[in-house]
Amino acid sequence: MINDLDYKKELIDWFKQIYPSLNNPFAITLTKPNTHYSHQSQIKHFMNKLNSSYLKSRYRRYGERLDVIAIKEGSKYKKTHFHLIISNPFLKRDKEFIRLINDCWNSVGGGKYNDVKKMYSFGYMEYISKLSSKSDIKNSIVYMDLNNNFCPGE
Repeated sequence: MINDLDYKKELIDWFKQIYPSLNNPFAITLTKPNTHYSHQSQIKHFMNKLNSSYLKSRYRRYGERLDVIAIKEGSKYKKTHFHLIISNPFLKRDKEFIRLINDCWNSVGGGKYNDVKKMYSFGYMEYISKLSSKSDIKNSIVYMDLNNNFCPGE
């Protein structure tokens, strides 16, 4: 049986492997509204809207998708929220990307506070893998789409 510290180490090792392949990544925090949707379905719905809005026909006709990792955080002492890393393949469209993230999150009933910033270092990946505000780190990855890359625990 793997414990949380071992799993965290495996997760960080995996993050180190995929970090160089992330294309123009953004570090995003989205608050979870009080809805009846599960965490996975809310993030999946958000990503479908974002992919459709940002990639347009590349998504609809060719099935292209943005690379994303979404991790749930929260406990009985801390409000549930999501940390996401999403790659933006179009370097000159960062402002549009940020606007669409906020628009799409709001359109799926998103929470009141969103924080969207360019990810400049590996530090954000270490931050989102912290154990302090997760009830179970093994269940914290709620959504991932990285062109079939290995994920710890699978």
